[in-house]
Amino acid sequence: MSNKSKFIHYGLDQLSGALAVESKIPDILTMIANRPSDFLADVWKKLDAENCSAGHRGQYLLIGLISILIREGIGPFYVNCGVKGIPTHTWDIVLTRDDGAITAISANVTLKERWKTENLAAWGLKREYNSSQAFVIVRNEQEVPSLNRRIQTKEAEYIDSCAQAFSPQFDPLISNLKNGRFVERNAIIDRGRQNKGLGPINP
Repeated sequence: MSNKSKFIHYGLDQLSGALAVESKIPDILTMIANRPSDFLADVWKKLDAENCSAGHRGQYLLIGLISILIREGIGPFYVNCGVKGIPTHTWDIVLTRDDGAITAISANVTLKERWKTENLAAWGLKREYNSSQAFVIVRNEQEVPSLNRRIQTKEAEYIDSCAQAFSPQFDPLISNLKNGRFVERNAIIDRGRQNKGLGPINP
């Protein structure tokens, strides 16, 4: 399989910006990086993301995260999906565990007041699916300490943690996911009104 066909192989040609990213970084699924956070930083730099629009930066962050999951063999996972019982909320990454719980990840260039929405969605997720987890990944490193303080003081108690995408604090999340046992559970996945959600993606 050629490098250019790999995103198509995983069904990611439907994801906005994915094939454009792969054309700029043909070895995105095989390029060498010491840590997941280093990989994201390298992808960001290669795409000159800081000089792109906010919309493109969001796409690039998500595509980088998806690439890590594929590279590390983590899955199956779903992209841009919600779950039954939590109306109107969409996570960037959803993994359904073999114990019935869910791991949900939101990736944001900047968070601002959106943490309130993420916390409310995480509350619903944990109420509906016992032992579930909700993580937030952000590009803006200045927002991480304030959200983690809110998590510690219970103001955002339902979010498990927040990490800056390019820092070593992001790496334990990937390590923990590598040790997880995930399964396909299509029946509980909500792909949205326009059926734009993708997956399951099996690395």
